[in-house]
Amino acid sequence: MIMNRASFIILTAFLILIFVSTALASTPKKIFCVQSYDKGNVCGARIEDGMLKSLKKLGYEDGKNIELFHFYMDTRLEYIKPEEVKMRGKLALNEIKKVDPDLVLIFDDNACEYVMLPLAKSKYPIVFSGMNVRPEYYDNITDFMKTREYPSFNITGVTEEVPYEATIKLLKELVPDAKKMVAISSTGAPFPTLMARDFEQKITAHPEKYPIKLDKMEYIRTFKEYKSLIEKYEKAEDIDIIFNVIITTLEDEKGKGVPLREALGWMVRNQNKPGFTWLADWVPMGYLCSAGIDLPMCGEQVAQQVVQILNGKKPGDIPIERPKDQYVVLNLARAEQLGITIPVSILEAAAKVYRSMSVYPEYQMTGH
Repeated sequence: MIMNRASFIILTAFLILIFVSTALASTPKKIFCVQSYDKGNVCGARIEDGMLKSLKKLGYEDGKNIELFHFYMDTRLEYIKPEEVKMRGKLALNEIKKVDPDLVLIFDDNACEYVMLPLAKSKYPIVFSGMNVRPEYYDNITDFMKTREYPSFNITGVTEEVPYEATIKLLKELVPDAKKMVAISSTGAPFPTLMARDFEQKITAHPEKYPIKLDKMEYIRTFKEYKSLIEKYEKAEDIDIIFNVIITTLEDEKGKGVPLREALGWMVRNQNKPGFTWLADWVPMGYLCSAGIDLPMCGEQVAQQVVQILNGKKPGDIPIERPKDQYVVLNLARAEQLGITIPVSILEAAAKVYRSMSVYPEYQMTGH
């Protein structure tokens, strides 16, 4: 009887262990996504779309073995003042604590600064993306990594550092006579200013790498100031190129954010000198060209890191990555509007070619 009782206890414990293990294995992993901007904003949404498609291919799907939670900071249009951005970050942190997720995903710079950094060295594994500013900048604010190759703590991710050199070389092929450019950046948040300064430092330190000279870097805050600068440099005979480093944080007369579509819609109707963008996803809106970052591809890189963490690897053992591919994209409608003929060799090498401008739908190409 004693042996039978002992055997029964052992068998019962074994069955309970199997039941608990099976239940834990079948419980979806909770992933909390913090988007810096509003729902559907092209920057975060395109990265997340690329990530989710890649995760599905890798065997992870929302509603099955993972469960997604979202918080949208909405810091591009609605909450744009520094104190408002901080407040939205605190709200996101409160929601994360309520959900107690298995993994936190951070999209774009405002969430990096106001959500990721407060969670540095916490119990939560974190993967960031859309980080335009170098990670070393954030590490100087809050220690979250030892090196990019071996972050060591609870954070890893994919940066959005810009390959300016490739796009400027592409533009020089499209506009061979271009010699000087002016660059314009909004300053409504810390990261656009840091991006612009980084660009200015790179092109100033190594002018031999850039076939078009930077004549001046302009910093503005409002849409009104932006319009004035475009009108000014349209008249400047010694300026060939007008480069919008980033104009996603422009403010209107009421201090609210100006939607990017509105700013770009005005630009393509009023800027008659060529420009370019570092983000491939903005070319169909109306920019001439890009040899820069493709957001869904960044999302695929993020998915690879997410899967490693869900399978038990520590974020600190996963290297922080740069975007892997440069993605040549052209807009033929904008080229025609500017009177630029794109060589066949460049057209054939492009990953995507657009024949319309989404922010200027009434413009119809006359050529073929």
